[in-house]
Amino acid sequence: MFTAQHPLRQRLHAFKQQRQRQFRAFRLIRQLYRQSQLKQVTAAPALIVAPHPDDETLGCGGLIALKCQQGAGVKVVILTDGRASHANHPHLPTEQLIAMRQKEAAQALAILGVPPEDLHFLNQPDQGVATLPSEQHQAVLVQLVNLLQTFRPQEVYVTYRRDVHPDHEATYRLIRAAITQAQQPIDLYEYPIYTLWRPWLLDLKAEGIGTCQRISIRSVLRQKQQAIRVYRSQYQPIPPDQKAALPTGFIYRFMRPYELFFKAEPES
Repeated sequence: MFTAQHPLRQRLHAFKQQRQRQFRAFRLIRQLYRQSQLKQVTAAPALIVAPHPDDETLGCGGLIALKCQQGAGVKVVILTDGRASHANHPHLPTEQLIAMRQKEAAQALAILGVPPEDLHFLNQPDQGVATLPSEQHQAVLVQLVNLLQTFRPQEVYVTYRRDVHPDHEATYRLIRAAITQAQQPIDLYEYPIYTLWRPWLLDLKAEGIGTCQRISIRSVLRQKQQAIRVYRSQYQPIPPDQKAALPTGFIYRFMRPYELFFKAEPES
């Protein structure tokens, strides 16, 4: 008879918990899908705002590909340099890691149809968007306002305001403030990343959830999957690391034939 501390019993218990979480996640995502409304992708110019290299492709890769097919203007802004994904790696200097992540972003977005000149890196510190010094915060805000005023998008897409990651939530607050300062009529949509990976953290009664919309990306799904797989630094271990930066199975949550967005209400 195995004791509670026996390694085999512990592994079986961990496996059971993992299966329970997967089933719960599947059930919650299905519930969210069922209560969402189908949204048609138009040729309206769009600005995609991502906290880190890969968020734009995970959350909006299908949307980007569909808009580019229609000839819509699409620009992508990536706020941080992505350095925190392998902060203590013994053989990967910070500057090399930043260059690697930016190269992956450029390659992924090229697959989706976005040329290099429409990709903007703001190079803010990864894991530091929520705590930027006031002058640095203001400088980023000015950059976003200038981009809004020169590009004049009709739609902006940004990470969900309650996405349980400080950079994701701070990025939402920054673009919301920029839209207010730009004083332009813009439809703002939020895309979930970590709350799609752990949907039990998603409050289905929270502000904005009632306006959940989905788009079908079946026609460009392979294109999106190809773009996601460019981000090898995130889903494959970089030796001597034994684990990847992202949890096992994370990217597959975003390889479904649809994408979900929450329509943000205009500020009063």
